[in-house]
Amino acid sequence: MSAPRVLVVTPYGVGGGVTEAFFTSLEILCRAGGTPLAAIDAGAAFRGRLAAVETHEVPRLGAGGSLNAFLAGRRLRRLARRLRPDFILAHNGRYIDALAGLGAPLTGVVHGGKLKRFLRADRLITVNAEQRDGLIALGFPAGRVRLIPNALPVDTLPPFAPRPFAPRPPATPLRIGTLRLLLREKGVDVLIEAAGLLAARGLAVDLHIGGTGAEDAALRAQAARLGLAGRVTFHGWVGDQAGFLSALDLYVMPSRHETFGIGILEAQAAGLPVIASACEGPRAVIRDGETGLLVPPGDAAALADAVARLSADPALAGDLARRGHADCAARHLLPAIAGAYADVVLGHG
Repeated sequence: MSAPRVLVVTPYGVGGGVTEAFFTSLEILCRAGGTPLAAIDAGAAFRGRLAAVETHEVPRLGAGGSLNAFLAGRRLRRLARRLRPDFILAHNGRYIDALAGLGAPLTGVVHGGKLKRFLRADRLITVNAEQRDGLIALGFPAGRVRLIPNALPVDTLPPFAPRPFAPRPPATPLRIGTLRLLLREKGVDVLIEAAGLLAARGLAVDLHIGGTGAEDAALRAQAARLGLAGRVTFHGWVGDQAGFLSALDLYVMPSRHETFGIGILEAQAAGLPVIASACEGPRAVIRDGETGLLVPPGDAAALADAVARLSADPALAGDLARRGHADCAARHLLPAIAGAYADVVLGHG
């Protein structure tokens, strides 16, 4: 019997959690004996990572606007009809309607957005309980939606290597980083505001911000307005995430809204202590005070307090990093999710 062919669609052409989940799904399907066929935006920044996967580029698949979504959806539907896959996996709901009713079982992965967009899928995977409960409330059958958290696409992590996190003199900056799409809901402005509050207290920080997005110019202007231009580095698109993380002392996810927060897992795997907003995704990943610190979303003062707390307490920072690394290894690697994920997509679970 030939390997089942699975059309895997992502609407995003840049990095971020959904893109990493897309690549993880390709790995899971390959391991399950499937043949993934990737459908991506024609201008996707990550095209080079798909050398081993049959890839089909769809013009303007990731562009905004309802008219564009309609036209790109028609192109995507024509591609699916031509490829005739055995199964379809769509990351996020933008093209669920376009891919429904083609004769191939359709699984949607709910990373966020309007839940009504997903209702025509045959099966759904959600990454947090709020999404699952919301879909069931809208009438999606409970037996066809599974909560499967995101994972890193590896089987094991390197052993935890403690990092020096000693108290610093005021003039020695703490290196804080985040990898984000530069959008308002990602809260990078909150992190910059917190850095300004810390500077006013005499605690110097160097911010390293990786990512691109519509808020780029506004964030640069904010940093300059707060007198932080020399303390904030905008790295743009970061291809070497491991190298970026290795240069940090602390990782922060300051989102106003975050469906999951795969950046938390990447930072924990790198042995970093993590501070994150207590929105829906991070609440499920971090146990506050044990595997990281949680602060109220949008609260720059609380975020500044949490950074100052770790700066003054290196033992706590080290404990959070160690326990976060262990928790990531136990709950958020491929062995923890791959079987259930493949069963849903390939129609067994």
